[in-house]
Amino acid sequence: MLLFTFPCHLKAELNEDKDVQFWAWQSYFKKINEKTRVQFAYEARFGDDASILYLGYLQALIERKLSKHIFVNAGYRQFWVKPINSISFNPIYGPIADIIYKRSNGTMRIIDRNRFEYLMIDGGPTVWVYRNRVEITADKPWAKIYRPFIFDEIFFREGQGFSQNRLALGLKITFPLEQQTKLFYMLRHVDVRNQWLRHHVLGAYLNFTF
Repeated sequence: MLLFTFPCHLKAELNEDKDVQFWAWQSYFKKINEKTRVQFAYEARFGDDASILYLGYLQALIERKLSKHIFVNAGYRQFWVKPINSISFNPIYGPIADIIYKRSNGTMRIIDRNRFEYLMIDGGPTVWVYRNRVEITADKPWAKIYRPFIFDEIFFREGQGFSQNRLALGLKITFPLEQQTKLFYMLRHVDVRNQWLRHHVLGAYLNFTF
């Protein structure tokens, strides 16, 4: 994936095989009406045993409910990544579009997200990326506050094909006033110049709805 290969030269330890990382995400949802809401979010990623900030982004998108199970998103991500031997971050521009299928049978909730990204490095190359993520969350009455979940996401990069896999296991914790925290461990495999690297990622996501 372009976002991975661009900052991977920071130094030997960062994004190397078996690197331990920490990803922190915070998002805010605002309901416009029963079928539409907007989201503003930001994320910071730390590598080299979670000691170096190497990537961050801001995101804005609008979500529209088309039917009981089908949703579509359109949005934009502004990335900043840190090149080798630099104290500054370089921008990457990333329009995104999602087609999402959601369904619950009373025992589990399934979300199948299909994402299309167009990534543009300032003064550099551009690339299309397709991502498919299937997430399964416990949806029984006893899981209203604490809900275990698992997801798997695959990436296909233009000109490369299958380029990344993310497998995560975690817990969603719902608080009053529509606040939710997601804590998870993710095993990430990334194809970098025909070499598959493995990363261990700890994540903490915080979502607010107004």
